Amino acid sequence: MTTKVEIENFYPSLEGFDEPTQILLGNFHQSKEASQLTRALKEVALAGIDLRNIKPMIAGKYFEGIAGLYVQSQLQSNNLFILTPSETDWIYQEFYAKAHTCLLYNLQTKIPGITVPDGLIFQRGKRYLQFKGVCEYTVQTNTAGSAQKQAQLEQYQQPISIAKDLGMYEVDCINNTPGYGQKLRELLNYIRPDIPRLPITLTNPDYWEIIYALPATFNERRGHLPYLPFNSKEFSHYIIQLLERITSEYQSEYQLLGIY
Repeated sequence: MTTKVEIENFYPSLEGFDEPTQILLGNFHQSKEASQLTRALKEVALAGIDLRNIKPMIAGKYFEGIAGLYVQSQLQSNNLFILTPSETDWIYQEFYAKAHTCLLYNLQTKIPGITVPDGLIFQRGKRYLQFKGVCEYTVQTNTAGSAQKQAQLEQYQQPISIAKDLGMYEVDCINNTPGYGQKLRELLNYIRPDIPRLPITLTNPDYWEIIYALPATFNERRGHLPYLPFNSKEFSHYIIQLLERITSEYQSEYQLLGIY
């Protein structure tokens, strides 16, 4: 089992990053999201897979985790709740337990016919918890115009469709009334007990939100959503260092055992 100290030793030095980026990455290194990702990478490395061969996927997962933490720190309040990528992924896995497929030690989840966003947004009202929107975190900005990305963004702009994916229009068979997201409410209560346990309704589509986050493109935009405090080149350097540290650790371990 990987200890917290061992996981922290994998993370690259933050020297050379500006202060806002150091604070963000330092907080991320202490998060549950980072621990889950790094444990998954350890399992992949121990299975003999060269992490450098799946760098784009790893970079995407780490960017989602970092962006999710940043968006929460900037926008979450007493009345607004934003689920992290791993919390969102878990919600969908629970809804589609028989249909979803986990690939490469939970680094990827595939659900046929379902687009899983990077975050879910809820807002507390007087009587209901409103499902207010979704999050999209994109590290590869050059794919923004691709047909696949365009189809994904079009799906995110269909709040009723997303609400149906999360069971918000299922009927309570006992009372023959709308279920008001009963299963979703139970899952939220389990994974995020800080979110009020109220009936869930869909916000007015006119107020539906999609929160984006991506690497900074110009210095003056750093740290102002949708831009994070670092750019793509800086993030790529961070990921390369991370993969080198983990790969070196487990290659050395296996060399001692005569496996490599």
